[in-house]
Amino acid sequence: MTPQQKRAWYGLAIGIIWSLALVAIFIVKGATAFDEDAGMRATAYLLFIAGVLAYVAMLYITGWRMRRQGVIMDERDRLILRKVPVYQMFAVLFTLAGWAIALSEVYHNEGQVPVVFTWLMFYSAIIVNIVFASAGTLIAHWRAR
Repeated sequence: MTPQQKRAWYGLAIGIIWSLALVAIFIVKGATAFDEDAGMRATAYLLFIAGVLAYVAMLYITGWRMRRQGVIMDERDRLILRKVPVYQMFAVLFTLAGWAIALSEVYHNEGQVPVVFTWLMFYSAIIVNIVFASAGTLIAHWRAR
């Protein structure tokens, strides 16, 4: 397993745990509680920031270890990392399409979508983008075999 693959596994683990924690809060409290409950909003913001910081810390620590070992990337890793933004883009587009379809179906009769969902769409797009930075790396390595 290459250092890039190990880094991708760490990032994927952080992203999945981060996502599950945020989803659990919204399932327990309900999505509309985000607008009404300041405590829930603060918790969600803190979890969001903590997840971003954990991911950035993982990138820094693994990058430091990889530089210390000598070779950071070879040509194969560079080719694989060129494909990752495609996976990220499609994942974010499918996420936004899923939100748009689901929200329009659920709130069709009301004629408007609650504002809280704009924040949730934004957060989910960022989380999916970060998770698929790692997942895309693993997929590209798997497809390159």
